[in-house]
Amino acid sequence: MKKKLLLILVIFLIFSGCIKTKDDLPQSEYIYEKLRDSDLKTEPKSQINQEINKTQKTIVEKEIEKQKINKTEDSFGNITSIYKEETEQQSETSETQEKEIEEFLEWAEDHNIEIVGVNKTVNDFYYNGSKDGDFLDPKDVPNILEVADGLYKIPDDLLRVMDGKTIYISHQYGRGYSVLGSWPDQGILSGMNKGTIIEQPLTSEQAVHEFGHILDYHGIRGIYYDPKNLWKNLDVERNDVFKVDFEYNPNLVEPPKGYMDVYSTANDAENFAQHFMYYILAGNEFRESAESDELLKRKYDFFKEELFEGKEFG
Repeated sequence: MKKKLLLILVIFLIFSGCIKTKDDLPQSEYIYEKLRDSDLKTEPKSQINQEINKTQKTIVEKEIEKQKINKTEDSFGNITSIYKEETEQQSETSETQEKEIEEFLEWAEDHNIEIVGVNKTVNDFYYNGSKDGDFLDPKDVPNILEVADGLYKIPDDLLRVMDGKTIYISHQYGRGYSVLGSWPDQGILSGMNKGTIIEQPLTSEQAVHEFGHILDYHGIRGIYYDPKNLWKNLDVERNDVFKVDFEYNPNLVEPPKGYMDVYSTANDAENFAQHFMYYILAGNEFRESAESDELLKRKYDFFKEELFEGKEFG
């Protein structure tokens, strides 16, 4: 009986509009209800997680890209900084070298030695002489300070032999040559002053070796009546100590006894100049070799006692 009464009451309320079905809802409310039901009931959890993961991935990717940009900017900044430091160092090195070259030229002037830059080879000068366009500012010749390093080691007393002479420093590659004189009528070294020509690559060894020739030819032997024949009293002893009485063989694997290297066996002039170079630039090696070699000891003692007044080098 109660169930029948409750059913009658529900029917009455529906017809009176107090209770609405989905069919009675406005279209907008019905759509909202449907969407809400769909969101709550039918949206898979995996799809939601995928959306979250996708969002997180995008955030991470953006952060990585940002870090890359920052890293690139940092790298560029570091490169710029390194380039700036290197440029500054090169500038400082260049300024230092310019100053050292100026000091070398002043040193040469104080010793009445002219330093001249040239852009020709020894052979060209020898056969064709010199003309105005053959000369350069010595500051523009590479490796000029190597020459300075060698000449600075030579005592002032010996440097007197270069008084009034010229050191030609070439921009060209080749070998050194002693300019003992000039013979314009024969077309030999026309317009050249006495001294030496040194070609690239300039080294302190080459500079000292070539100076040794001038000391030998002009200072000791007085070739071409040079006024700087200041050590003519040593001529006889020099000839005895540095004579070479066998044929030169440039293919020798090692030098014979009494010689520091194979080239010094070429002739008496190269024998003198090479060992002069060894005495100044490789003193220890020369001394040690001379301890067990009588001829090398005679050469070493000649330099030490007759030319360097007891001064020895390392």
